[in-house]
Amino acid sequence: GVQKGNATAFQLGCISPLDQADVPIVIPSPSSLPCPPGSYIDQNLVEGDPAILADKCTLCPAGTFALYENTNLQCQQCPEGSISLEGANYCVATKDNLTSVGLQVLGTIFVVVSWSSTIG
Repeated sequence: GVQKGNATAFQLGCISPLDQADVPIVIPSPSSLPCPPGSYIDQNLVEGDPAILADKCTLCPAGTFALYENTNLQCQQCPEGSISLEGANYCVATKDNLTSVGLQVLGTIFVVVSWSSTIG
């Protein structure tokens, strides 16, 4: 090896094991396989073993989502007025703002009447 200051550099750009211990944790490059929709890279799993990125995916928590394949370290928060289940790739609006109350009541009555006639 060749001495350079406090570090021992080897030929071909290698560094000594002692110098590797001082290097911060490296997160795998985005060229690795991305996580599928509805999941994200769990940084705790990466820090333990950064070898294969696809094995480090975790489902998005409820209230969050990941629409596409990604290499993100967290999922996106659902917009206000919407919710999602764990592992979601989309959020669902909690407000029925497109249907009037009268139409909802009429629909409920129709369902009850049709079920009653089917069962009875």
